[in-house]
Amino acid sequence: MSYLNLEHKILKKFRSEELPKKLLIAVSGGQDSMALLTTLLQLKAPLGLELKVAHIHHGFSSLPEIMNFRNEAYDQLQAFCKECSIDLLSNFDKKSGSIFFVEGDELTSEDQLRSLRESFYQQWLHELPDFTLALAHHQQDVLENRLIQMIRGCGVKGFQSMALKGLQRIRPFIDISKAEIQQYCLSRSVHFVCDPSNSSLKYLRNWIRNQWLPELEAYKPGSVSVLSQSLNHLSAELTLGKSHTEQEGVWAKVYNAEGQSLRCVQLLGLNHTDKYKVLMQFFSLQGANNFGKNHLDEVVKRLDNRAKEHRFSLLKKTWCVRNNELFLETKND
Repeated sequence: MSYLNLEHKILKKFRSEELPKKLLIAVSGGQDSMALLTTLLQLKAPLGLELKVAHIHHGFSSLPEIMNFRNEAYDQLQAFCKECSIDLLSNFDKKSGSIFFVEGDELTSEDQLRSLRESFYQQWLHELPDFTLALAHHQQDVLENRLIQMIRGCGVKGFQSMALKGLQRIRPFIDISKAEIQQYCLSRSVHFVCDPSNSSLKYLRNWIRNQWLPELEAYKPGSVSVLSQSLNHLSAELTLGKSHTEQEGVWAKVYNAEGQSLRCVQLLGLNHTDKYKVLMQFFSLQGANNFGKNHLDEVVKRLDNRAKEHRFSLLKKTWCVRNNELFLETKND
């Protein structure tokens, strides 16, 4: 089977990160979650995945367009799961018209809707203890979430609440851009339903997404990407600081203190998370602080080279690989 670029990325991520194979996929019927469902279906055979779908109907809405969206999203997803022979778990019983959710009035706030979803996810995960919930959060979601957490006031835990792996949670799209997801949906002809509430500025997340970030980008082009990278650096530093003791063993295996170098084979043998943590710490030790994920990706790519000795330039510095060790050779500026 021929896989698209996004599918290759997810396939590689599952293998390198040893992600779980029994997945309960949270699907709203929107673009992101339908893209994740389609991707995992494409990778079901090569990864040996066992898939189920979880869908939450948010109940009655006094707004006809919202109610129509919720019913249409369920109908399309039910038909899709039936066609693909996937179990669908939902709080909505179409035959009886019953929608099971917390008692009370119409749910309207983001917190109420999030609590509803979480209550059913927890219930289903309790019933399926071998399964892990797969969520479709992507790069832009991470940025928006961090900004919201900072606005509301948060500590380290809140700032790092979205990660690839969590307690019975994975986010395979966490480092995938919204543009990649949109292109994938076009390439695979993914059908999805647009939630009209996503355009309402009464929600803080929508205001950040639809107004503040676009205005920031228009005022200073490239600033949204820089902001995202800056918050990534901060998150990485918080992670390193918090888990420094745990990382000492990994660091000792990879870092050659005498030569101030990294052992390449040992580095490449680490899992994705540890590999990038070590590289970030190594860069900082060498005074190369203005780096992003693209720089880390480039180093990993350069190290996967069979030549006994080679050099490359990165971050205004020249790096050398010799005798299975990476070290800083010169500064180019």
